Amino acid sequence: MILFRAADGYETRLDREQMQQATARGLVAFRDMETEDGWEPFTRGKAEMVPAPFYLVWAAAEEASAETFSWNAWPWPYQLTNIEMIDFATTYDRLYPPEIEETTTEHEGFKLFTETCLKCHSINLQGGVEGPELNIPQNITEYRDQETLMAFIKDPTSFRAGSKMPPMGEKLSDEEIDTILAYITWMADHKQEQAEP
Repeated sequence: MILFRAADGYETRLDREQMQQATARGLVAFRDMETEDGWEPFTRGKAEMVPAPFYLVWAAAEEASAETFSWNAWPWPYQLTNIEMIDFATTYDRLYPPEIEETTTEHEGFKLFTETCLKCHSINLQGGVEGPELNIPQNITEYRDQETLMAFIKDPTSFRAGSKMPPMGEKLSDEEIDTILAYITWMADHKQEQAEP
């Protein structure tokens, strides 16, 4: 598995199977060839920024694949500071639930969490740091009810103006959000308070 880590703490991962299924090539860019200064600035939230020093971009291998490639399904992390080969279960051992069966809702929630939430959030101090830690010292489900969490996850800007968190209701169904919350709730009884590695 390849881990991409950005300057703001955002993390995303791609495994070999995902890369082989892609109909486009992932490229690590170090400048924009069409811009004199190296990068065209763009606005993210309230700030203007450039994607330097490195930016993972996707280029269709053929014109036909450009039409079928699911551009939004692939990560486009910018301001990359680290690219590492990792073993997921070893690197994220404190959020990996080996004692629950793969057929359970909690395990399915774990998979969805790692695909959609771990980029920004951490559990047991492992994962992204752009969003808040969700289990240490208190699990978020210990002080927020499920209904509020569901509404917040679906549309964070309805709670906080200028929230960095995207509206996950556009990407996830209510059932998928409930499944993620089942995993997070399960983790409340599986806290591991070691310091960050």
